Amino acid sequence: MLHFEIAQVEIEFGDKALEHDALDHLREATRIEPLNADAWRLLSIAYGRQGQMGDSALALAEAASARGEKKEARLEADRAQQKFPYGSPGYLRAQDIRDANKSTD
Repeated sequence: MLHFEIAQVEIEFGDKALEHDALDHLREATRIEPLNADAWRLLSIAYGRQGQMGDSALALAEAASARGEKKEARLEADRAQQKFPYGSPGYLRAQDIRDANKSTD
């Protein structure tokens, strides 16, 4: 939780010099608590500010999946896959999220 809280302050402060540190804290926070949707959402913001749009979309897919929002998770995973090279780790993780959030309709 401490990693998340530090990163939240760093992101909200809006100082570019703190963005890399915030990314490190958020990566650790999501590693420790993979179902922390707020940490994934904040990680998406941090990636977006760095121009890493594939990673940003992937983090939003993770956040939606953690909240149980299957449709949103699939949409963000699709968006992430469009940003990553086919077969890359990000592409494959997005596919995993899509598969885990298939509709049961």
